Amino acid sequence: MLKKFKDLSKTIFRKFEEVLDASNWQISSNQGWTDIKTINKTVPYQKYIIKFKTGNILECADNHILITMKDEQVFAKDSLGEDIATNYGGDKVVDVIATSEWENMYDFELAKDSNHLYYANGILSHNTTLMTIVATWVAVFHPDQTVCIVANKQSTATEIFMRVRLAFQMMENWIKGGVLEFNKTFFTLANGSRILTSATSPDAIRGLAIDVLLLDEFAIIPPKDAEAFWAAVTPTLASRFNNNKNAKLIVASTPKGVGNKFHELVSKAEEGRNDFALEKAFWFDFPGRTEAWKDAELSTMSYDTFTQEYECRFLNNSGSPFDPNMFDKFTKELIEPLNILEDGNYYIWKKPDSEKIYTMGVDTSEGVGQDYSVIQIFDITDPLNIEQVARYSTNTMDITTFAAKVLEIAKQWYSPIMSVERNGPGAHVCEKLFYENNYPRFINFGSGYGPQTPGRKVLPGIITNRVTKSEGVHNMKYYIHDRRVVKIYDKKTIEELRTFTCIRNQSNNIRWCAQPGFHDDHVLALCWSLFALYKKVINNYLIVDKKDVNNIPLVIKKRWEMDPRTDWANTLYKELDMESPFIGVMAGFSRGQINTITSSNDFKQKKQMNLLDFGETLSLDEYRNQITLPNSFDQFGVRDLPNWF
Repeated sequence: MLKKFKDLSKTIFRKFEEVLDASNWQISSNQGWTDIKTINKTVPYQKYIIKFKTGNILECADNHILITMKDEQVFAKDSLGEDIATNYGGDKVVDVIATSEWENMYDFELAKDSNHLYYANGILSHNTTLMTIVATWVAVFHPDQTVCIVANKQSTATEIFMRVRLAFQMMENWIKGGVLEFNKTFFTLANGSRILTSATSPDAIRGLAIDVLLLDEFAIIPPKDAEAFWAAVTPTLASRFNNNKNAKLIVASTPKGVGNKFHELVSKAEEGRNDFALEKAFWFDFPGRTEAWKDAELSTMSYDTFTQEYECRFLNNSGSPFDPNMFDKFTKELIEPLNILEDGNYYIWKKPDSEKIYTMGVDTSEGVGQDYSVIQIFDITDPLNIEQVARYSTNTMDITTFAAKVLEIAKQWYSPIMSVERNGPGAHVCEKLFYENNYPRFINFGSGYGPQTPGRKVLPGIITNRVTKSEGVHNMKYYIHDRRVVKIYDKKTIEELRTFTCIRNQSNNIRWCAQPGFHDDHVLALCWSLFALYKKVINNYLIVDKKDVNNIPLVIKKRWEMDPRTDWANTLYKELDMESPFIGVMAGFSRGQINTITSSNDFKQKKQMNLLDFGETLSLDEYRNQITLPNSFDQFGVRDLPNWF
C-alpha cells in the first residue's frame, strides 16, 4: 500500500488546449489497468529529458511528477539522483536536461477510484505526454488507410508520432495485429494501414493518397505557410475524399487571432459554409474545473488570454482590432471602381465633388519593390456614412516622385485634409508638401509638433510612436468597428485589415502591425485618412455643428481657414471673424507672408470685407510687389477659389 504523501499536483495549474474523451481506454498503473477519463492537450511547455541509469529516457514537462521508491512525489526537473519507481523496479535518474524546445504535452485524467498513478515509458508517473488516439484508432481498426500527422515543424510532428507509437505498443496484441514496418517517423501495419508524419510545407503530402490528415496547432503556423500548404493539399484531398467516404481531415488548434486560415475554417464551419463539423472544448466541460479554478488561472494571465486559451475565443482586442463579422459587411458593400488608372495603381470609386469634405491618408515607403506607398481618400461629409472614394498604391516609386504624386492627386480631390505619417521616408513627403508647397490643410500631430519660433522648425506630419499610433488605430477602430459607419471598397485594403494585429513585447507593450509575412501599408493610410475626425484634431479643420451625448460629431462642415500651424495662428482665429473668407486665402501664403499681410493697416481695416471686394480694393498685385508669393497661392488661393473654398 502506498503511503500518504504530499500531493504536488495541487500546486500545478495546467493550461489545456484540447480535451479528448478516452473513457473506453485504460492505462497500465501500479494498481493494474486503470480507466482513463480524458486526455488533455496542454499549451506548449519546455521539454525536459530525464535519463535513467538503465538507459531508459523520459521526455516530459519540467513539473511532470515522478514517484520515488520511498513513495514520495518529485518534479522531473528536481529528480536528479532520485531512485524512481518503474514497472521493472527502482531506477536512478543520472541526468536532467532542459532543452530549448517547447512542445504540447498530454495530461491524463484517471478514474476517481484510482490513485492517479500510471506508467509512462515504464516509469511511474502522475502526469505525462501523450498524443491524440485518433490516428491509432483509424490505423488499427480500418484497413488500407494512410494517416498523416502534420504539425508546424517536423520535430513537433515526430514528437506526436512517438506518442502514437507508444499508444500502439500499449495495446493488447490480439487487438493491434501485426506490424510490417516500425521506425521513428512512420509505421505500416499488416492490415495495410500506415501512419506517417510531416511538417506543413506545400510539398508535404504531394503525391500521397491520404485518407486521414491530422493538422495540429494549425493557427500558430505562419499565415503565408498555412495558406500555401492549404492550397497545395486541398486538391489532393478533394480527389481522395470523393473516392473514400471514410476519409477525414481533422484540424486542431487553440485560436490565435483573426484573419488566419484556422480562423477562416472555424468561422465558415460555424455558419455552415464548409463541410467541417466543428467541435469545441471549454474549460467548464472538464471534470473538476470550477469557478475557483478559473479564478486561480486568471491570477496568472489576462482575461483575454484566458478566453482564448480556455473558451475558444478568437481575440479581437489583443489581436485584430476588428470583429470577424466586419469582413462579411465589407464584402456585401463592395462596388466596382469607376476607373482604374496608372497601370492599376489608382482606383477611383466616386467622382470628385467640390461640395464634399474629403480626407487623405498617406503612408510612404522607400519604393524599392517591398512595402507600398499608399494614398487613401475618404468622403467624411456625413460622419454617419463615411466611404472610400479612391486609393493609390505603388511599391516602385521613389519618395520625391511620390511626393509630387500626392500633391497631384490632392488637387484632383479639392485639397483634402491631409494626414501623412512622418516617420522614415514619410518625412521627405511632409517637408515637400508643408514647406515647399504650403499645402493648406496639413495635419501636424505628435511629440515633435509645436509652434515655430526663432531657431525652431516645426516638424510637419504625424510623428508616430507607440502612443500616437495607438491613438490612430483606436480612432480607426471606433469608426469602422464600433460605429460601423465606414464603407471600404478596396479589396487589397480589406485583405490587409484581416491580418492587421498587435504584438505584445516582454514589457506587455503593444505594437500595431501586420502579421508576419503580410503588409499593413493600406491599413495605416486608412488609419490616417480617418484621423481628421479624431477628437484632438477635428476642431482645427472642421466645424462640428451637431454632436451626440458622447460629443461624437454627427454633422460637420468645412473650416477652410488658415492652416493651424502655429500658436499665433490660433490667436488670429479668435481676433478675426471665423467666417471671413479672407482667412481661407491665407492658407496659400507662408507664415512670414501672412504675418506681413495681417499686420498691415489695410488688412486690419478690411478684414471683415468680402474676399473678392477685398482683392479689388486692396489690389493683391500690390502685395505681390511687396512680398514674393509662393506658387501655392495660384494652386490654392484666390485664382482657384471656386475649386477648393
